[in-house]
Amino acid sequence: MFARQYNLRVSIFSSGHDYIGRSTAHGSLMINFSRMNRMAVDLTSTRNKAGIATIESGASWQKVYKELDDYDRVIVGGSAHSVAQGGYTQGGGHSPICRSFGLAVDNVLEMTVVTSDGRIVTVNSTTTITHNSDGTMSSSSDTDLFWALRGGGGGTFGIVTKYTYKLHFEPDQMVTATFSYLLSYDGDFSLGKTVFDFYSNFIKTMPKEWGGYIIMSNKVYPLSVGHYGTGMLISFNHLGAWNTTSKRFIDQWENFHPEWRTSWAVKNVSSFWEYEKNAVDAERYSAYLMNTFVQKENLDSKFSSFFAETMASPITESSPEISCTGTHLGGKISEIDLNSTSVHPGFRSGLISMSCGYTVDPFHFHKFEKEGMAFYNKLKTHGHGVYLNEPSANMTDWKEQFWGPQYPRLLSIKQKWDPDNYFTCLQCVGSDLDSHYRPLAASTASTHKPPSVDIVGK
Repeated sequence: MFARQYNLRVSIFSSGHDYIGRSTAHGSLMINFSRMNRMAVDLTSTRNKAGIATIESGASWQKVYKELDDYDRVIVGGSAHSVAQGGYTQGGGHSPICRSFGLAVDNVLEMTVVTSDGRIVTVNSTTTITHNSDGTMSSSSDTDLFWALRGGGGGTFGIVTKYTYKLHFEPDQMVTATFSYLLSYDGDFSLGKTVFDFYSNFIKTMPKEWGGYIIMSNKVYPLSVGHYGTGMLISFNHLGAWNTTSKRFIDQWENFHPEWRTSWAVKNVSSFWEYEKNAVDAERYSAYLMNTFVQKENLDSKFSSFFAETMASPITESSPEISCTGTHLGGKISEIDLNSTSVHPGFRSGLISMSCGYTVDPFHFHKFEKEGMAFYNKLKTHGHGVYLNEPSANMTDWKEQFWGPQYPRLLSIKQKWDPDNYFTCLQCVGSDLDSHYRPLAASTASTHKPPSVDIVGK
């Protein structure tokens, strides 16, 4: 209410892990959740057999995983340890285990929200309970806000202070299969097309117990004396008992061109935390980013050729290094109704969330925007929709790419819960109607004076 009284723009920050700066705004009053990081676990809840966890918005996934390991439970969260709950969850939230358990939004049972007029609202799949500023309370069966917050993005409908999630029992066994393949050798790039063809066919039939990532780059590495090449790292994880079917499935890779393979490791891990704890976030990274949800029908010869050629492109002063990370989708994600949450339908039907970035000097970032957009326009021909949390900064069709047919309903919910369009951020629902760039009305400007502020430690 203080910010509204003095017409201050508000930015909402949980971990700041946002590629286009939605959690910051010039001249804004930032609400920083980094110290709101408590978690409460209830293993006896009737809401979910494996129990629930209520987590404040600023808690990092590293903290959450570590604490849940003491309870022998797992939760759907991100692999980047510095990421917190806010934008990750409200943007959909994919995970190394989402093929087994669904997206983060599929596992949210409840959220607590502060609205633009100062009300505290509790939302879930059946009820909306509103604690009004005058001390009264009201209840409604209208759950539109809960639907919108599960995929509609953070920083625009209200301020979510905490989340209640389903927990899952620790799997009986977890196996990782991590290996690398050459995409080129001494300038011969014909290997890449064959590797991508095999990979594309493999993930089309991959059981939902498997998940993980692929990571690739056009950076050339020395292989042995006088030899060099580019490559792709494939990191699969398998949840559940390891059996003959599981082994036979991964054996397809063990038997595929072993002479092109540069590493191979299949091993048991004791828990999900054991799998996650050694993941290290980059201290800093400057890149022009782009993403698309690659669809099953697009995993064809054109897809293989595109990525083989991309990874074959030489790094020059005018053509920087390009790297891509693909998160495996499908499985449980695709079994959930398209309209149960507000994520783009392509998130449900896709098999890879493919994010690529031009690595650039931050002082010359804009130099490669044109090249980045050109690459993005090629990339999105293989997909349908864009992951809200890993977009390009200057997309012109962001409404369609982030939400597709869900956008009209999202906008109507935004206008219902925030009629003055008070909450806003870059490429967020209703941001093209941003009221914060309009000047104060004359009556407001003459009535309110800014408060005095003591600057400590200047």
